[in-house]
Amino acid sequence: MTYDVIVVGGGPAGSTAARRAAQQGASVLLLDAATFPRPKPCGGGVSEQAMSYLDFPLDAAIVQAEVFGARVHFAGRTVEARRRSRIAVLTSRSELDASLLRKAADAGARVLENARVVRADHSRDGVSVHTAKDVFHGRFVIGADGAQSAVAKLLRPRWPRSQYAVTYECDVPRPAASAGGRDLIDIHFGTAYMGYGWVFPKRDHWNVGVGALASRAPNVKTAALEFTESLRRERREPPRNAVGWIVPAGGYRRTVARGRVMLAGDAAGLVDPFLGEGIAYAILSGATAGRLAGHAARTGGGIEGVAASYSSFCRRHIEPDLRCGLLFARLLHAWPGGLLRLFSTNRALLEKYLDVPAAKMTYRQYFRWFLPRAFTALPSLFNT
Repeated sequence: MTYDVIVVGGGPAGSTAARRAAQQGASVLLLDAATFPRPKPCGGGVSEQAMSYLDFPLDAAIVQAEVFGARVHFAGRTVEARRRSRIAVLTSRSELDASLLRKAADAGARVLENARVVRADHSRDGVSVHTAKDVFHGRFVIGADGAQSAVAKLLRPRWPRSQYAVTYECDVPRPAASAGGRDLIDIHFGTAYMGYGWVFPKRDHWNVGVGALASRAPNVKTAALEFTESLRRERREPPRNAVGWIVPAGGYRRTVARGRVMLAGDAAGLVDPFLGEGIAYAILSGATAGRLAGHAARTGGGIEGVAASYSSFCRRHIEPDLRCGLLFARLLHAWPGGLLRLFSTNRALLEKYLDVPAAKMTYRQYFRWFLPRAFTALPSLFNT
């Protein structure tokens, strides 16, 4: 059987792509190496921006906390900012991804688990996707299989270390006495170059980790464990579920589509280069790739037009914000004694930044707002 659309990867990008393609009336196959629900390293923050790209509300059962603000720490200083409205929810990727995958199956996509893709081939007539056991044929393939995507090999070489981050996280049990106060996340700058440490409160634990640019992070695991230990006021149960992974940094010009092949989410490098958040752009890019491929397969639309339309969408609606996010991250980390210190002590700058995950402002809009105010405020910071 030849499918209209084959999607590789069952995370937010892949499940959204499969669901949107199936909604167009296309025959869809989704392949993933794991069996769901499966553990997935990630802080599990789903911003209001990310949820605005879904056409349904998240299942309330998978929401472990609602976030209304943040505490930012740097060089012994802390600033806290809150919004009246929610900016994000916290969940686990095992629950989130399983929920989104069910939505894809409910829309009509065939989901095949425990099917690791080892290679994909592309020709004028179609695509072939190879697992260890089978070969599947399709009219289009959407690679949503993460930063080390097998499908991406059809379009690009491996990224240099300067274009991705390495992260390491673990779960720290939280005592029953601290069950409250789950409406803020903590961000600690100064733990790693072009990165940060985080503490996300969940139902019965804190998710704690550190991420840093790969080319400037000799041992992120050590940094993360030291950071975790510094947060433990009393010796309790040891951290659990410790794991490291790779996160691409967005903001670079990259090929995201050619011919019958499209890349979405982390496979395309569509990740916020400042916070490392990729769920929003995974959902947005996956939805667009699935819609375009599904429509073309159902109507017999031109093959090259699909790749061109998808590339154009990413250039106009995603990449400009990621470039601003990359410039923002570089500025703050290049001058930590000034801009980073200011960002972590000036409540107005942080409060306005919360408009970005709250889907009230884009990175481009925030960057234009931030720069003149930051440089105006710097002299007063050094006089204190």
